[in-house]
Amino acid sequence: MPLSYKLGEGLRQYRGGNVRYCTLVVTEECNLRCKYCYQLHKNSRNVMSIETAKKAIDFFIDTLDPSDGVVLEFTGGECTLEMDLVREATNYFRSGYGSLGSIRGGIPI
Repeated sequence: MPLSYKLGEGLRQYRGGNVRYCTLVVTEECNLRCKYCYQLHKNSRNVMSIETAKKAIDFFIDTLDPSDGVVLEFTGGECTLEMDLVREATNYFRSGYGSLGSIRGGIPI
């Protein structure tokens, strides 16, 4: 299902500084070797579970004000290595909060 976005939608919240970030560190694994990377100890052992992601999202949604702008962010090592988790967490977030757009820097997904 394609997402729709109207230009300028939600800008009132962002311009007013009412933006809330939910950042999920989904993995420490990475297959890239960026010179500027701050992640020193990359490994594939530390991966967030979907249960932990759902608990974090529930806590985040419970603390939101309806006037808040929302950013759901995935990070870690390279979060696209855990795309199933990212998709499931994103769908879970949508089911509790509503619409959500996607922006991804780095490599294409």
